[in-house]
Amino acid sequence: MMRMSLPPKSTAVRPARRLSVGACLIIATLLVCGAALFFRGPIRARYWAEMIERAPDAAQRARYVTALCNAGDDAAWGIDRLLRSASSESRQLAAIVLQHQKTAAARERLLTLLSDHDDAVRELAALGLAMRGDASIIPRLESMYASADWRSGSAACVALERLGTPGAIAALERLAHLSAEPPARAALIDALDGIRDRACGPALLILLADDRLCATPARSQQRLDRLFASGVTLPGGLALPGDAGPPDSQPSSAPTTHTLSDRAAAALARLTGLDPERATPAQRDAAAAAWRGWIEARRPSSAPGP
Repeated sequence: MMRMSLPPKSTAVRPARRLSVGACLIIATLLVCGAALFFRGPIRARYWAEMIERAPDAAQRARYVTALCNAGDDAAWGIDRLLRSASSESRQLAAIVLQHQKTAAARERLLTLLSDHDDAVRELAALGLAMRGDASIIPRLESMYASADWRSGSAACVALERLGTPGAIAALERLAHLSAEPPARAALIDALDGIRDRACGPALLILLADDRLCATPARSQQRLDRLFASGVTLPGGLALPGDAGPPDSQPSSAPTTHTLSDRAAAALARLTGLDPERATPAQRDAAAAAWRGWIEARRPSSAPGP
């Protein structure tokens, strides 16, 4: 019998292998392109964060910070990079971007930043939480004020002022009963003065009894100093930290030393419209009585709610 010869095995299989390899390359290419498109936003956010850290001046940093602020949920990739930075300025910028994020993850990151060792980072984080109208952070802010770090206390006052709710005013009144360093007490007075609600009166009366000296500039002066220290404005009117302007463009920052009582008296005068003389002890007592009478006459019938 004649045996039929089969074609060599290699020639029968080789075309199939070539087709399989080619198909795999096409599929791999499609997968890579799809992944690149899917992660385009996060990759760009991480790139912007890298450029923020490398930017040579405030103007370029502001451009990339603005891009992150507008990146929505994708900004998280860039924010996390900034939060891991050893530079406090990078973490400050991350806190600014987080102020534009309304997600639960952003809130958790801001809460974490309340424990940052840099006071500016803590203040920006507290302000970001307050901008969300998050009343649940009030106990945390009170704990910050009660801590030994007056910078944390000042940041807490900024956040409570930004909240400005009856619950925040009630918290400020409770804080007025606590002992604290003069800068923290000054921030407390500034917060009450900034809210300027008649419900702030009782707390200001308590602070009126503090005769310690304080050289901390008023909140309005601090804001002016920050504006002059940076020629760049970010979304929401937030100043970019760092890069001071020319020396001749900055205001004089030599604060006049005064007592906390004087600071509280000035706030009470603005609140009530009554500005009596306080040159002598008798006049000070009369002024306090006049302010107390004005506040009592306008005291609400019920205590502030949450």
